[in-house]
Amino acid sequence: MSEMGTPRRRATLVMFSAGIDSTYTLVRLLQETDDEIYAHHVHMVNVENRHEVEARRSRAIAEHCMKTIRKFHYSETSIDHRNMRWFGYDIISVGFEAGIVAHSFHMARKRPMDRWTIGTCEEEGHDEERFAHVLAACAANCYPTPPPAFFLLPLIPKAEEIAYLPRPVVELCWTCRRPVAQADGPPAECGTCKTCKLMLKIRAERGTSTADAEK
Repeated sequence: MSEMGTPRRRATLVMFSAGIDSTYTLVRLLQETDDEIYAHHVHMVNVENRHEVEARRSRAIAEHCMKTIRKFHYSETSIDHRNMRWFGYDIISVGFEAGIVAHSFHMARKRPMDRWTIGTCEEEGHDEERFAHVLAACAANCYPTPPPAFFLLPLIPKAEEIAYLPRPVVELCWTCRRPVAQADGPPAECGTCKTCKLMLKIRAERGTSTADAEK
């Protein structure tokens, strides 16, 4: 309850990459809950060189969803590992930044963030052993206050996530981990990373091609 005695909305943080999984998670929570949604994008700056296209797509998806579904909070931070041979597991960096966002919310609103989540799918699953480090990273940045509870939507195949999403949103998503620079246009998908291989299979089954949403 709020100080005025009225029920307060649950505050939910969605760590958002502009990929299919996190976009599905964001859109489903926007459409099927009344939660106060905080979507946060992390610029993963490293040798894969995907942070610029991911940032453009993240902002475009956020803008589209705010116009067509409902308003929510959107923010960004950056982690720059370009000078390192090892840039770590993305998901652990995501947990670290989730703690930053949750603690910032607590400082601003004088109450804790209720819960947070990520996007994943049936094919990629959820590595519980690795995720223990993710939760520890989040808790470290919330210290000395408790971290928000973590939750996942039920895992479904990526093709079902795509079918759930509005077509314009699907076309704005970016899934390639190693984009290929083009001399006279937007970056192209590499076609060889793990996510590209899965998307090529899904597109073949759906009879669709790679969408070019770059402006």
